[in-house]
Amino acid sequence: MEDVDVVIIGAGSAGLAAARSLRTAGLSFTLLEAMNLIGGRAWTSDRHFGVPFDIGCAWLHAAGRNPYFGEAQAAGWRCRRPARRPASTSSSTGCAASSAATCASMSAAP
Repeated sequence: MEDVDVVIIGAGSAGLAAARSLRTAGLSFTLLEAMNLIGGRAWTSDRHFGVPFDIGCAWLHAAGRNPYFGEAQAAGWRCRRPARRPASTSSSTGCAASSAATCASMSAAP
């Protein structure tokens, strides 16, 4: 096994984001994942209902501060912004994911 700068445990959202940041910084890394898929808790299954069904990452909340919102828009997800509300209430702006696999691949893209 070759030496690397960092070992990342888990290919969920945080692990994929870490790998992306390390690649951008020019560091070497090994990404370890126990499951046979990437995305952590975000995945799409057709075994449960006979049709693709998103499990996990199917909605992105708080577009104003969610680091994935811009990437979701760039990937062509349907995004909506609710009508303006008084400053005392919170906003529930979000994006509906077309599939959980898209959510995972969004983080994994170079």
